[in-house]
Amino acid sequence: MLSSPASLDPAVAKVPESKEESSEAVESGPGPDWILVIDVEATCEDGKAFNFFNEIIELPCILLNRNGDKVAEFFTHVRPTLNPRLTAYCTRLTGVTQAQVDGAPTWPKALEQFEAWLIAQGVADKDMLDPKVTSAEIECRRNKVLIACDGPWDVRDFLRRSCDLDHIPTPFYFKRFVDLRKYTQDTVYRSYNERRGGLDGLLAYWGLTFQGRPHSGLDDSRNIARVVQKMVAHGYVLGANWERTSKSGHRHLQMLKKDLVWQRGREWAIGADGQ
Repeated sequence: MLSSPASLDPAVAKVPESKEESSEAVESGPGPDWILVIDVEATCEDGKAFNFFNEIIELPCILLNRNGDKVAEFFTHVRPTLNPRLTAYCTRLTGVTQAQVDGAPTWPKALEQFEAWLIAQGVADKDMLDPKVTSAEIECRRNKVLIACDGPWDVRDFLRRSCDLDHIPTPFYFKRFVDLRKYTQDTVYRSYNERRGGLDGLLAYWGLTFQGRPHSGLDDSRNIARVVQKMVAHGYVLGANWERTSKSGHRHLQMLKKDLVWQRGREWAIGADGQ
């Protein structure tokens, strides 16, 4: 992701030895059958925040089964269309080159490739991916697929709004997800501060160190997957702690002087118990 990691308080940089160390009960139930670990990279400019429309340029996914075993990986670059030229800052930060995105599919095609991969891996089928199909049996199967991210931004601010921009109905797997930082704070150990330390801090809490290139979507996703594996190994059952509360909510895209500005609202809600 595009956040800058800070140092983590050494007092919380430890893995809980048992479930008894949790500040509240571990979530009950069987949990998801499939965990999709995703950390995208997007266009960016130095010093810009939400007045720069960030378009996805890397779409990675690490597929884990319910036991935390890695099953497969997906990756594609994505070609931005609003600001097709990458800034020098973006290339320095992410390592993504202009040539790589120029030869990549646009977001709608990249999403098609991703969903074809989900079908090939047995994670989803055409009925699950069709938003018009809403039977109880299909909804139950959809609820067995869970995206896991380091923070809320990947789904809430990047993946979902990319679909909005291209008028793509919200895929079921983007409607709810688990924010691992918040899960760690709310469910595992309350003294962990989800707003400090970035991905490096989350890894340190679980006794891990970053492997690979920071701000590489694939490397970031692999490291987040290692956190999930640690959680599963310690007996924690992941559940969604963010969900989309309405079809359109209060978020919308607004054209302003030919620039797309993201209007932040209350379209998303966090589970009251962090689950």
